[in-house]
Amino acid sequence: MIMKKTDKIDNKLLNNPDNYAAIYARISSKKENNSIDTQVDLAKTALNGKNLLVYGVYTDYVSGHTISPPDRKGFGKLLEDAKAGCFKTIIAYKHDRIVRNLNDWVNLTAQLRKLNIKIIFSDITEYVPDKSLQGEFLENLIIMVAELEPSNIQERTNNGQVQRRIQGVYNSGKHSPVG
Repeated sequence: MIMKKTDKIDNKLLNNPDNYAAIYARISSKKENNSIDTQVDLAKTALNGKNLLVYGVYTDYVSGHTISPPDRKGFGKLLEDAKAGCFKTIIAYKHDRIVRNLNDWVNLTAQLRKLNIKIIFSDITEYVPDKSLQGEFLENLIIMVAELEPSNIQERTNNGQVQRRIQGVYNSGKHSPVG
């Protein structure tokens, strides 16, 4: 919820962490399609639909595949504020913006559950689990697919480069023939 100067300020509303959400956005590289600004804008739209106030926006420009959430500067600060009881909701674009590792996901969700913090995803196509064992299983499966994605991309890239070299097409000086 975005408040205007003319809105009456209700102290009960402002002093209740249940009414606040943290927005988290992450990209791995400058080439990535999901820009930080786009992720934040989508999160704000989702936030307004839930009648929540923005507590803060936390961002990281690092790989989610190699760096665990608590070890990232932005997400680490988000966790500090969560432990301080500043908000009760996190909004992220997709699961893979938060984690790309099942162990990280299991540890993080256990920690957030203890703090009574829920996660909302701003991408409307993202799976939202119910509280069943099947829902938890499907969510874990989504994380495992996200964990495999960077490796699959690298494998496809490497295979494509090998095929281009076999065809005699060289797109860098690194593997061009000599002589």
